Amino acid sequence: MADIHELADRMRSIRDTLKITNAMYLISSNNFQKSKRKLENAEPYYYNIQYAMLRVLRNLEEDVTVYIKKNKDEGKKKKRAFVIIGCDKGMAGDYNHEVLRNVEKFMGECESSRNFVLGELTRHTLVSHGIPVEKDFIKNVASPTQHRARLVMSKVLPLYKSGEVDEVWILYTMLDNGVAPDLIMEKLLPLERDESVWVNGMHMSDWGAGMHYESVEMLPSPEAVMDVVIPNYLTGYIYCSMLQSNCSEENSRMKAMKNACDNANDMLAELEGSYNRARQAQITQEITEIIAGATAQKK
Repeated sequence: MADIHELADRMRSIRDTLKITNAMYLISSNNFQKSKRKLENAEPYYYNIQYAMLRVLRNLEEDVTVYIKKNKDEGKKKKRAFVIIGCDKGMAGDYNHEVLRNVEKFMGECESSRNFVLGELTRHTLVSHGIPVEKDFIKNVASPTQHRARLVMSKVLPLYKSGEVDEVWILYTMLDNGVAPDLIMEKLLPLERDESVWVNGMHMSDWGAGMHYESVEMLPSPEAVMDVVIPNYLTGYIYCSMLQSNCSEENSRMKAMKNACDNANDMLAELEGSYNRARQAQITQEITEIIAGATAQKK
């Protein structure tokens, strides 16, 4: 049996750790509620801008603009730009490892990649695993704003327009039914009229059956219209993806800290039992020694 002083020291150490994990749980819970409110406020804008994009795409012919292309080379590996939304801090369970695992998977499917990473911890993790990232692009993901989303858009859109990359993808996490985070990989560019635009969880093709098809004239040209619409569309998409990832990160951290608190309480309960048994044995031994001494003195 462990020494009683050793057990007391371990219990004291676990109680100190429990205070930290409980504080982090409360902070994560508060941050999660804030992020969730921001996401709920942004979702109407998110869905409406996708609906506007649906209407624009519905009135464009194939290859009229550089933003819409057919996949002519399905089997060919392409040059891609990845917007990877991760986390700034640890203590979030396997959240960061899941991001890394999926990044490595998608990297192997393309010829080359330009990786724009949001999140300091995710950035360091990718670099330590030999995955190249854009060195001049250092962004954190705490407190997402449309300004930050616009800065990300301003980096990746010129690469696509100049032909340096064939596709632009975004990787982020979102809460599935508000409980478990799912990793999402979506193609931002080029747009595909049959499947690229999602509105409130539905494909563009699903919306087409019950919608009125108006006749729209784009002035001065479809390309000029798209040059205005696409940056706003990408900014809105990236912004809501940042909010989704922030919610997922805080939820993962909240669950990790809750598990840590539960484990600490279980360890404390076990150690307290061992401590009480050791203390009882010590007291019994002291009483036995006193009785033995008194008996010896009496004789």
